[in-house]
Amino acid sequence: MFVALIVSLLAVGGASIHFLARPHIFTLLLLFRMRVDARIGPPHSPETVSGGWWPLTVVWTNLHGGFLALIALLGLTAVGVAIEAFLDMERLHGAYRYAKLTAACALASLINPYGIQLHIHVFEYLRSDWIRSVIQEFQAPHVSQ
Repeated sequence: MFVALIVSLLAVGGASIHFLARPHIFTLLLLFRMRVDARIGPPHSPETVSGGWWPLTVVWTNLHGGFLALIALLGLTAVGVAIEAFLDMERLHGAYRYAKLTAACALASLINPYGIQLHIHVFEYLRSDWIRSVIQEFQAPHVSQ
């Protein structure tokens, strides 16, 4: 519990630069809702999430590029649950369901006017040298003298 608290506080601190941007608020609220939904059910059981999250991914994809954070978070959750399953084989089923949900949300994100080209554009945008040199968030911290 303490490790989760520390990691959560670090994540909130790192994301605090985005709290004023409305599209980022939408993404943060949806990510928070997904995590709350995932924890309402039995531990490591994505049943409460899986029913409504892939359709919501379609809407989310068409509203903001933060939909990739959902796919990444679900994928990391599937990997984390799979690692825990090595200690307790009963949890392996939960990891499999999170993996299926990740795949369903990834496929649902293709339902947009641009299809796979949206994903390619976001990937190229984030890899762009111009973006990395202009956007302050992507730069290394500068020490003022």
